[in-house]
Amino acid sequence: MQHLRLFVVLLGLLEATCQRAGTADAADWRDVDGADNAPTGVPLMPTLLRGYGTRPPWKVAGVDYAVGVPLGMELKDPATISTPGVVVDVASHTVVVSASHVRLTGYDFGSAGGWGSYIEPGVTDTRITNSRFLVGINNVIPINVAAGAGSLTVVNNTFAGGGGRASVWALVNYNGSGSFIAKYNVFLDAPEDAIDFNSGSMRTIVMYNLFVNLGTRPGSHPDSVQYVSVRSYNSMISFNTIYQPNPSGMQGVQLQAQNGSTMNNTSIANNTIVAKAGTSVRMSYSIAVIQNPGNVINGVTVEGNYIDCSGAYGPFYPPSGRNLTFRGNVDMLTGRLLGSR
Repeated sequence: MQHLRLFVVLLGLLEATCQRAGTADAADWRDVDGADNAPTGVPLMPTLLRGYGTRPPWKVAGVDYAVGVPLGMELKDPATISTPGVVVDVASHTVVVSASHVRLTGYDFGSAGGWGSYIEPGVTDTRITNSRFLVGINNVIPINVAAGAGSLTVVNNTFAGGGGRASVWALVNYNGSGSFIAKYNVFLDAPEDAIDFNSGSMRTIVMYNLFVNLGTRPGSHPDSVQYVSVRSYNSMISFNTIYQPNPSGMQGVQLQAQNGSTMNNTSIANNTIVAKAGTSVRMSYSIAVIQNPGNVINGVTVEGNYIDCSGAYGPFYPPSGRNLTFRGNVDMLTGRLLGSR
């Protein structure tokens, strides 16, 4: 149980969601598993973990509690947005955010073939919440953040990729610098990646999200999160649910330093990653920590993840980088601890 105590301490330091260390009993998990602050609604995947001999001791996003747009939320037409610092381009189905501290909440960006939001350079502290996005016939990236932009928070949204061959490479594309927070979102049927991080200096917090069926475009190599040319520090990928029901080349969680990246002190913890056995491979590896030549990964903790890798090549791609710790990761089929290689 020591690995669980340590992770509770880590969450307390980084997220201020837990003020004490202690044993990982039900009360402790309630402090950190996200269920108490989840949006109202019905879980999308309530039966996902049935039949396993071992399952996570915490409440699981999308299985035990709802994520995405809150139930009963009345969504507004993006064409009606009149918020200062926001320009609505009806012709291109794009909402352009040109001022800092903008709040967009409760919009149906999935209407009329799909809308996208674009956050301009120099803009920071943008919050997009309680909204629905769809990659439809307009083929627009739902949330696209320019290089030179600042912090972004994305909470209680439902992103649907449409399950087709669209050329959209990510449902959220973040090129900014600052704090990126994604919590309580659904990412469903993405043509390729769910969240891409590119070219900035950032701290990324990805927690309490549900990722289902990524990489619907033939030949895609999808990831729930992907980092390219970034400088990241103290990032957390925790308490997410990642389920891949169809064949793909995805990594469940990929932390890859590539194209000039430096990644310091990352936590990949307490995620539920499912690739069930079938006639073909659903997922490449459950978790991949990869330092490409000329790039830097320094300090990664992969801890307390619950994994079904029966439909993958294995739980962990052979890891590379410095100061890597793998501990307390569990095979849900057998209940046994998984090694790092």
